[in-house]
Amino acid sequence: MNEKLDKQLKREEFPSLKTKHKIPRGWIQWKGTDVCMDIHCNCGKLLHIDTTFAYHIKCPYCKRVYECDGHIKLHELDFEPEGTILIEKGLDD
Repeated sequence: MNEKLDKQLKREEFPSLKTKHKIPRGWIQWKGTDVCMDIHCNCGKLLHIDTTFAYHIKCPYCKRVYECDGHIKLHELDFEPEGTILIEKGLDD
């Protein structure tokens, strides 16, 4: 990642996927594919985009610019919805 961008973000480091943590989490590897996103901006606007290459976005109202981070939260469910994808093998196997 770009050094200027790293400095600008000043975000907390997300736990590495290769370290043992009890926090369910994931990481999206952006490959420039199509994305459909709902975005809640700090200015309070709710935005929607359907696009490709959404690595960085800009709010049309307040002009804030955001990086589209690849880290995602995983929410554990007590049921299995139809269409759930079974992961066949772990990275540490």
